[in-house]
Amino acid sequence: IPAIPVVEGFRPFDSFAFQYSLHYINKPLIPSSSSSSSSLLHTDYLADGSLGGLKELCRRLVEAIGDYGAVIVYSSSESSYLAKMAELNPGTAPALESIRSRLFDLEKMIRDCVSHPEFRGKSSLKTVLPILVPEYKDAYSNMDISNGSQAAVAYARMLRERSLMGQADGQQKQQQQPPKPRQRH
Repeated sequence: IPAIPVVEGFRPFDSFAFQYSLHYINKPLIPSSSSSSSSLLHTDYLADGSLGGLKELCRRLVEAIGDYGAVIVYSSSESSYLAKMAELNPGTAPALESIRSRLFDLEKMIRDCVSHPEFRGKSSLKTVLPILVPEYKDAYSNMDISNGSQAAVAYARMLRERSLMGQADGQQKQQQQPPKPRQRH
């Protein structure tokens, strides 16, 4: 998390949601014989680093999740980020609060109901997933970005590079324009 805020209106070291990745099952509320199948779908969004981009992230997330059904998460941090997003964007605050009210935190269930000596008192997904599902033993080790701090640094770097490229483009356009004729007085 950068010391100098990358988005206007934030304080140093503020954390904020700048992306989402949502996996969902598209299944009708009332099953019928013609629509009994469901499929796992995916959608995601990466904000452009402006306040408008973060508001767009809120709007798209609300649209993607909809207004019914459980929202399964693994960690209470999603609830905190949704609360911050609601503060940022009052227009989607009621919908974001509705989503918060439908969160089902699997980490809490694991912490309260599952015990394993290799957990060593921890309940993070990175700890429990490879123990409970050995096929995912290397799931995080093969990722270029495998935690929130790395993601925040990569996002800030991407925004800085984009900003520098924009400044370079602006200077290049300025150099390409013919000079304005001087007026004589």
